[in-house]
Amino acid sequence: MTVENIEIGGSVSDVRGVAPGVVINGDGTTTVTLAYPVRLTADGDEIKSITMGRIKGRDMVEMLNASGAGDRVKIMLTASAGYTGPKAEALMNALDAEDFLKLTGSVERFLGNGPKTGPSF
Repeated sequence: MTVENIEIGGSVSDVRGVAPGVVINGDGTTTVTLAYPVRLTADGDEIKSITMGRIKGRDMVEMLNASGAGDRVKIMLTASAGYTGPKAEALMNALDAEDFLKLTGSVERFLGNGPKTGPSF
C-alpha cells in the first residue's frame, strides 16, 4: 500500500524561493515530495511526501534546550511533520540526506528572518 498526501495550492514554479518538489498549500503548510520515499517499518507503508506545519512554542523550547545542533534540527523537523517518539526516530533513520535538506528548507520558512542586531528604531 502507498500513502500519499494530497497537494493543494499552486505549482512550485509559481512560487519564488521554493525548492522543486515542495508545494505551499492553501492552509500555509508545505508538502515536500521525497526524492527517496521511506518506510518507517519493514512492512510499513511507503511515505512519498511529508506535510510540514508551523512549529509550536513547546517544540521551540525543546529545540532550544537540545544539546547539539543536529538534535535541534531533528526536533524542528519531526515537530513540524507531526512525528513523535519511535515514529520520529524511524523517520530520521530512514531519510536520505537530500530529502533531509529539502525538509529543513521547508521548515525554515516558518521561522521568519530571525533576530536583528543593533538598535531597533
